[in-house]
Amino acid sequence: AQSAMSGSGDTLYPYEPDSLVENVHEFTRYDQSFQATGDNDIMSAGNDDSRYVEGIYMLGVLAAMIGFLQILLYMLWMFCRCFCYCLCKCCRCLCSCCCSGDKDDDGEKEEAAFTHGSVTGWRRCLFLFLLITMAVGLGGLDGDTKVSNGFTSVSDAMELISDDLYSLSDAGGDIYDTSEEMRSFLEGLQAQCSTDDADDVFEEFYGYLDDMGNGGQEMQDGVGSIPDDIDDAQSQMADADGYRQIATGVPIAAVMVIAFLGCLGACCSSKCMLRLLSFFGIISLVAVVAAVAIELPTSVLLSDICIDPDAVVLDNFSGSTLETIEFYIRCVGESPVQDGVDTASDSLDLVSDLITEANEAEYNGQSFEDICGSLEPLSEQVDDTRVIIENIGDVLGCEVVADPWDKAIRTGLCSEITPGLVILWATSVASGEMLFFSLVIGAFTWRRFGSASQEELDEKLLPGRFAPTPGQFQSIAPPQFQYGNKQAEMTRRGPPGQI
Repeated sequence: AQSAMSGSGDTLYPYEPDSLVENVHEFTRYDQSFQATGDNDIMSAGNDDSRYVEGIYMLGVLAAMIGFLQILLYMLWMFCRCFCYCLCKCCRCLCSCCCSGDKDDDGEKEEAAFTHGSVTGWRRCLFLFLLITMAVGLGGLDGDTKVSNGFTSVSDAMELISDDLYSLSDAGGDIYDTSEEMRSFLEGLQAQCSTDDADDVFEEFYGYLDDMGNGGQEMQDGVGSIPDDIDDAQSQMADADGYRQIATGVPIAAVMVIAFLGCLGACCSSKCMLRLLSFFGIISLVAVVAAVAIELPTSVLLSDICIDPDAVVLDNFSGSTLETIEFYIRCVGESPVQDGVDTASDSLDLVSDLITEANEAEYNGQSFEDICGSLEPLSEQVDDTRVIIENIGDVLGCEVVADPWDKAIRTGLCSEITPGLVILWATSVASGEMLFFSLVIGAFTWRRFGSASQEELDEKLLPGRFAPTPGQFQSIAPPQFQYGNKQAEMTRRGPPGQI
């Protein structure tokens, strides 16, 4: 069997956290009384430090509070604009700040376009804001792609680690089972011996086989339940990826669709589409706020881990399990299965030598085969077991776990998933704010559609533009108001065809 490789994890796999990870790690955390916790070190916090955990989830709470407060203010503003003049006279005063210009003193609706600018200007402004919203939302696709690639990297690497550790554990189990089969064969062979002259040889066989079986068990114990734990973690990762696709994909898709429909409404001057923009825009903002409230604390927690991921993992284990994990992820010390492999290999060599000695020995002038039977089946099992031990050397070194570990944690988790989450919530915040302002502008815009013809708007907005030029109507005689006869009436009306 090959001996395990020793070395320094820092030398084999140098790691520096991403600059984005370091910046997010420095975020200030607050407790429920909105006081800074000052605790960003997950290593010093431990799993039971409620202050650290409180600082993490309060980031999501604060993000949700700010987002839902904006949505509430918008809804109150829209209610005020739409319904305040249906309320009593006393309530109108409270709404005057957001309804001014929409009604005159008598309660009659004025042409909003005449007091708030041209329809074209509002449409262009709305169209611009919605285009920016879609452009920022497209930036979130990059973050979603990084997160998706990170999940794939972690899942693939965990599968490799699990397969390699299972192969070690299975090899130990095969060695133990083989030792039991060899013992059963020898017990049957001993039962048919014609004399007890070879009993001492059988006792030696049993002793070597016991050592060989113990070596196989040591290999299994060295691996322990780590492969099962990795499989459980991989299953949880798959479930989390499914939820992640919904949590990150739905808000982005909703914002993009709503912004696109809003652009169509602005281009087509569709009051109905812009009203739908106001309604479904609120639903999209709720989805964005919920996504940010989850992504922000998650990215901060992962950033704390990714400052030194190896140390965080090792801090959760102790004893022989700690030695096993430290060997596999840092290549420090000796393989936890090395002693079991050595014991099984040495015992197997002793069994092979004893078979040779038994076949060459004579017992009262008879060979071992003559008094008990052939040991050839036992020799074949020895050869098969030796192949198993030789194959263990391919997965005995720390690299079989350290390489995929580097891919899963340092690359997948800390260089793809964590930065991707940061990009996701950052672009979600930006696109959500742009959509919020688009809703406000849209509320001003759709109220102006169809309020007056373009000529009326031009005349109202640009008075005097169509006033007659000097001398334009000089040929028209002024009416002479002489009442009492037909000539006077004709003079007042003017001849037929005259303006």
